[in-house]
Amino acid sequence: METPSSPLTALILHRLRRRSVLRGLGVAAAGLALRPGMAHAASAELIPLKPNGEGRIAELYGLVGYAPGQGGAIGGAVAKRLAAQTPPASKRLKLFHFNDMHNYLVHGDKPQGETHAMSQIVALVRTAKAKAKPDEPLLFVSVGDDRTGTGFDKLLGDITGTGFRVDPAYVAYSAAGVDVGALGNHEFDHGARTLRTGIRGSAKFPLLSANLHGSRELEAGRDYFPAAIGVVGGLRVAFLGLTTPVMKHFHKAGDPGLKVASPVATAKELLPSLAKLADVVLILSHCGYGEDFGPERKSDGWRFYIQEGDVSIAKAVAGLVDKPVVIVGGHTHTTLNAAKLEPQNLVGGIPILQAGAHGKYLGEASLTLKSGEDTRFSTRLRPIRPRDDTVLDPEAAKTERDADFDAEFEHRVMDPLQAELRA
Repeated sequence: METPSSPLTALILHRLRRRSVLRGLGVAAAGLALRPGMAHAASAELIPLKPNGEGRIAELYGLVGYAPGQGGAIGGAVAKRLAAQTPPASKRLKLFHFNDMHNYLVHGDKPQGETHAMSQIVALVRTAKAKAKPDEPLLFVSVGDDRTGTGFDKLLGDITGTGFRVDPAYVAYSAAGVDVGALGNHEFDHGARTLRTGIRGSAKFPLLSANLHGSRELEAGRDYFPAAIGVVGGLRVAFLGLTTPVMKHFHKAGDPGLKVASPVATAKELLPSLAKLADVVLILSHCGYGEDFGPERKSDGWRFYIQEGDVSIAKAVAGLVDKPVVIVGGHTHTTLNAAKLEPQNLVGGIPILQAGAHGKYLGEASLTLKSGEDTRFSTRLRPIRPRDDTVLDPEAAKTERDADFDAEFEHRVMDPLQAELRA
């Protein structure tokens, strides 16, 4: 599918495609009605998962048995037990998030030197963990597009799986303590088979996408999950993953059956059932900031087509549940809420977050949940300092100092990855 020549043309094409799809769905539904004796799909359920040992989640459950459009009911013993738990009287959830790293784990050129982006992020998160009380909920999430951007991509091989050596992002994220991640469109640039290999070999945290379906390479309920629920510091947190539906991004996947359903429809379908089992819901949305189009570029005012972005999702689900909902976004590389939550990013009472791209920021948010009171929310971005060894006073120039990054993580995790790249 070619990129639309203008935003107006894209919008017209999008609406025509949507009408055609709806007509097709109507025909399909009529055909199904002619087949007697068809059983209703069993409700989805939660299965236990092993949390990342470097994170803070005590119990983790992945949703299985769900497909877009089948209904959002969640049954089973785990769901029944979670629903019966009494909400905590008062809890403060600390959330760290990043998106669209694109393998900018370590980057830079001489003579400026290398920016240790991932190791700076690790230093900030580890410091927060050290300061947090043992029962204080703290989470660390990625919102997708972990690939495509630096020399580390060479370690992934090609779409047939040939040449794969290691998945640098998932190795680094696992060691960094990422609790949950979302699948972005660029995860498929090196093929769905390569993505499967990377997940199975390197990801010690669940990858989420509720609207992804039809893959012959990725096994739902093993390689990825529509949603997950974690118990951290006594707080039940539901995670719902969404991936951009613009299909031109998936043509290189080597996976002809791969489809991506409407994120708006999927969120509306699953959110009510997830909220019944949790104290707060985090929508990890790799769909982009906006509605049909992303934000304008500073250079030429161009707005690229995103179809259903985070603003659309927030408007669609606002008021559906009585639990706090936060959209943690990605895809459009948008820098939101640098110092505080900006008014335009609170849509229908739902905060929308995004932390730029390429490891330039770490997002930080706090939710204070107190029985009988409205949730208090705050957010900001923590800038990651760029390296420039030509600057005499790094502090004055706000460039990276050795004390800014976690040296232990750099030596134990990043150095071997760079050595593998040089091999």
